[in-house]
Amino acid sequence: MILSSDQENQGRSMAPSGTQGGSDGGMIVRLERGWGYSLVREDGLGRMRMRTEIVVRVGSVLCFLGMAGLWLLPGSTFSLTVLGIKAGLSIALGLAGLGLGHLAERGLAREVQVDLQREQLRLVWRNRKSDTRLQTVIGFAEIGSVFLRCLPGAGRLTQLNLRYGRTGEVLTLFVGPERLMREVWYDLNGDLHPDASEPVQPTRVVAASRPVAGTPVAGVRRLPGALR
Repeated sequence: MILSSDQENQGRSMAPSGTQGGSDGGMIVRLERGWGYSLVREDGLGRMRMRTEIVVRVGSVLCFLGMAGLWLLPGSTFSLTVLGIKAGLSIALGLAGLGLGHLAERGLAREVQVDLQREQLRLVWRNRKSDTRLQTVIGFAEIGSVFLRCLPGAGRLTQLNLRYGRTGEVLTLFVGPERLMREVWYDLNGDLHPDASEPVQPTRVVAASRPVAGTPVAGVRRLPGALR
């Protein structure tokens, strides 16, 4: 993965570069921070996500207006025959408004943060205002392995998964072409397991009824010492 220059005074790189991701045109962009770096999926849908957040926010407001209109509009009736229906509609509109408002506030852009100072991997959501909301925090010591899993189907996409905790819970970080996921794996494995005496090759688990032989991989590329 190509690394971008580190702007220490701002805590991030303003011109990040990424690894091109096969035929789908996506890439994983690495943004340098003061505490480590963030991995973000760039698929050209950033503007669409921003517009979707605005639409979701408007939908939330309309739900609350509709709920209020059931009771405040001129001509609203409060007879026993329609009171239950209006109460049910009010509850449904209120819950829908709260759900849409939470989604718009949280954001639709998912980001993986690797905090090298606190030794934490964080999953956060970022909205159009660049505000982040924490989803999951996993300490480096809790992480057992980072592995690849080939998905069935014509597209032959690959999952980059994280196994952590005592129960071996699996969390999917990214999905994409195998070449792209393998390059991201090299960087992550080097940071999450910096004290390993020998580099461990990524495990390629194939979701099929019978085992399929793994694909040979290229040599491991070490990260610059200044970023460790």
